[in-house]
Amino acid sequence: MTEFLYRFEGIRYSAGVDEYGDPLPYKGRRDICCNAYPIIKRAPKGAWISIMGEKKFVNLTARKQFACETKQLALDSFIARKKRQIIILNSQLEDAKTFLAQAGIWEDENDQGSPQRLRTISCQNLGL
Repeated sequence: MTEFLYRFEGIRYSAGVDEYGDPLPYKGRRDICCNAYPIIKRAPKGAWISIMGEKKFVNLTARKQFACETKQLALDSFIARKKRQIIILNSQLEDAKTFLAQAGIWEDENDQGSPQRLRTISCQNLGL
């Protein structure tokens, strides 16, 4: 019987384009899929799996693993990856807002989370 390692991944599908080649105005579909990778060979600390014909070693004693031995562990790993992604992207968003504020073009309308707007800026305003 073939053994597998599992990995959940988020997949985005394009909404497509209209008859003029312009992107459609909605986001498209998003799904979560569970990939099962056949184990080629077991090793003392991990396993060799096949990904589209290529071999990859997965260290099963590591804290972060490419794939997991059970679907539940793979789902837990997916959730942890997505939580970390949110933290990283929120940090990058705050950096971008800070840089725009330093450039003098970011205006907060209020602190209640309503949309902010950008003022137009010229090189002259920046002293360039």
